[in-house]
Amino acid sequence: MKLNLRLLCTIAFMLVFAIKSNGQSTPNTMSAHFINVGQADATLLEFQCGAILIDAGAADTVYAAKLVTYLKAFFARRTDLNNTLDLVIITHDHIDHDFALDRVAKNFTITHFIDNGMPTGSGSENQVAMEKMAQQKGIPYASYSYEQAIASGDHKGITNNIIDPINCSVTNPQISILSGRFQTKPASWTSEEFDNQNDHSVVIKVVFGKSSFLFTGDLQLEGLTQLMNYYGTSTALNVDVLRVGHHGSINATTAAYLKAVSPKYAIISCGIWNTGQGPPIETFSTYSYGHPSSTVISLLSASVPGNRPTPITVHEGTGSKKFILGKVVKNIYSTAWDGNITITASDAGVYTLARGK
Repeated sequence: MKLNLRLLCTIAFMLVFAIKSNGQSTPNTMSAHFINVGQADATLLEFQCGAILIDAGAADTVYAAKLVTYLKAFFARRTDLNNTLDLVIITHDHIDHDFALDRVAKNFTITHFIDNGMPTGSGSENQVAMEKMAQQKGIPYASYSYEQAIASGDHKGITNNIIDPINCSVTNPQISILSGRFQTKPASWTSEEFDNQNDHSVVIKVVFGKSSFLFTGDLQLEGLTQLMNYYGTSTALNVDVLRVGHHGSINATTAAYLKAVSPKYAIISCGIWNTGQGPPIETFSTYSYGHPSSTVISLLSASVPGNRPTPITVHEGTGSKKFILGKVVKNIYSTAWDGNITITASDAGVYTLARGK
């Protein structure tokens, strides 16, 4: 009887701790917050001793405000982090990846900044402004190329104190960059492909004990091919959680790539299917792009082993302005269907997923 009472007390304590922690990373866990910013990208990585933001995109001013609100709520819970982002990475300077960068910089302290060093896209004004702020405030800034990432030949990418400023005392994450801008045009690329900012996206890998995450920005098939040519025969691309490239576009995912990655969870950041349907139809919108692609969802369904708690019926794109209804059974999630998505990972490789917060 005493043993049962002790067991019940232990369980009660664990439940209270779980409620009080409210998803806060313990020394043995980290959380990836895939924030719903519409047809855009923003992911917050939370560690026991710090935080990193990968992209600060937003579909419009409403979503930009939501991103800032989300971060304020995060720091209100994590008062120990003092409203500080240890690193902000902008994978490339398209506006859907840096639209809210100025707002983030004005509301929170940023101690390190990384981009791809190519301020020529639709979000160049935001990227250049952040680079100037970094220079004025003495914030360590760097940009990285594909050539730098593969220079060592060890198939592990590149890391340093700017790329990985997190230094936790118990489980310390390993953060590396696998690719960035291409300094030299690959022989198989056309000039138009070389001018495509998407293919110069910074690619980030995060390893936390036995847990792992991969972020490829909007890397398209040309960049993906280069990535596979170099890393495909190694285990560098093999991770458990994949942030699906280019908002679930058909031009950013292949069967060979998914075989190399072998993800347990796939997260798609995009807008609700009819966003931009109009009239008039918005050119740069979820509806116009046809995101996420039905083909990509099928490829992911064939690759991801586990299932969602319950299947979900969603709109899948079959082309520009063309959608069908499909059922998603596997562990494939999207900000369009699930709202904000948080994956908490332990250093033992155990994952817990929360949606809609």
